[in-house]
Amino acid sequence: MTLPSNIIHPDLILYNIYSADILKMPNTKRTIFFNTAFVISDTIINKMAFFVINIIIARYFTDYKFGEYATALGFATFFAMFSDIGINTTLVRMIIKDPAHEKEHITNAFVIKTLLAVISYIALGIGVYFVYYNRNEISIVYLTLIFGIVRVGNDYMSTFYAIFSAHDKFKNSSIINSFFSILFLSATFLVVFWGGTYFHIAFSRMFIVLAFITAFLVYLNFKYHFRFSFIKFKEFLYHAFFFGLGSVILNALYRLNVMLVPAMTIPLYGGFFSNSFIFYSSLVFIPSNLGRVLISHLYKNNAEDSRHKYQFIYDTYAKLLTVLSFFAGLIIYLFADEIILIIYGAKYLPSVQPLKIIAFAIPALFNISGHILRGMDKQKEITKILIYTLAVNLASNIILIHFFSMIGAAIAVIITQYFLNFQYYLYLKKNNILSFKKTGSVVFKTFAISAFCVLAKTYMINVHLLYVELPIITITFFIFIFLFIAEKKDFNMVKKIFIK
Repeated sequence: MTLPSNIIHPDLILYNIYSADILKMPNTKRTIFFNTAFVISDTIINKMAFFVINIIIARYFTDYKFGEYATALGFATFFAMFSDIGINTTLVRMIIKDPAHEKEHITNAFVIKTLLAVISYIALGIGVYFVYYNRNEISIVYLTLIFGIVRVGNDYMSTFYAIFSAHDKFKNSSIINSFFSILFLSATFLVVFWGGTYFHIAFSRMFIVLAFITAFLVYLNFKYHFRFSFIKFKEFLYHAFFFGLGSVILNALYRLNVMLVPAMTIPLYGGFFSNSFIFYSSLVFIPSNLGRVLISHLYKNNAEDSRHKYQFIYDTYAKLLTVLSFFAGLIIYLFADEIILIIYGAKYLPSVQPLKIIAFAIPALFNISGHILRGMDKQKEITKILIYTLAVNLASNIILIHFFSMIGAAIAVIITQYFLNFQYYLYLKKNNILSFKKTGSVVFKTFAISAFCVLAKTYMINVHLLYVELPIITITFFIFIFLFIAEKKDFNMVKKIFIK
């Protein structure tokens, strides 16, 4: 039985009350917005710097040399994830939940992080030895070991930033990390300018990472005075276990195929796939950074008492992420040829086909369901979901890469991401945590708008001129978004953020 049109559903009343409350809380609203702005600005600088680095190196080296470089970096990046088993997220949680023992929690985090860094590097050395030493590709082995120090050190640095996150000091970490990225870019320019090799690039990065780690350790010891507590250490380990297992699996989902393609085929294909996958992995920062800011905010609220608050946050962010993800996927799919040709050159055109396939996974990538569950302290449930997803990811990659090489790896990206989202959906739906009616409607409408843009580009404006087609598609997409998806309350939200 449906309610008469003049009667408002009780859930809608509560939802609107919370919406109104949010708009009346300028501090919370502005804090979340500007923290998100700082984090996203930092990540854009970071991603752009490494994107430019990738372009410079791809054009500087031959396609085979670039394949060796991408293989070594991908291998090092995969093993570096074992040094980041949820320590950062656990540290944020412990500082917020137990601020009286902040020094102990920080000490515990760095003790565990140091042990894991050593273990990860040893595992990297063993792994690269068995995979590439027997192939007589000694240069890849040496290059991977150097990049291993860089990647493990880079993940080590992220624990420093977690302390800033726990105190909502995102501006500080953003400035420092942006400076770090610019140094990497500058070092690459200098190596290329002086005609160096990829070993010079690796060594320059290693020195920068070690210098930053040293400076951070001196600062932290001066400010916090490391203090160890065995009781707090056991408590920290308990919470870190599920965060850690989930973090390792989640990182594996975004790094496994980059390592498997060259390992199961040849380094040349690893370079081609890396050039296509970088567009996908570079976009991970959008949902992850939104979650990074939200997580400290959600931890401060009881999930059972704030269910409508969670629903409001989910609907608001899901709408934004849906629009952004479909637009990003649409542009990459329609203009993959031009993107690869302009950025990397004709010698990397084999990267086009996997890039077009990966574009279909982008709408599933932009999802905050996992962050909502994490904010509700459902880490055990998240870990179970991620274990199932990792099994699907590993199986699909091995089978599809074996038969279809890098095209198979691209298809595996789609399978993995949609399977993960579906598992989140089932859990949230089954336990009546969230309603998906509003989001489902937005997804359907955005999909229809994207499909129309594809048809328009194919049959109506197919003039093969990027500077003509791209603006037309962009304007068309957002006009339809404005007409069929944007609501008055969305504009009010933006207005309240910027105007007191």
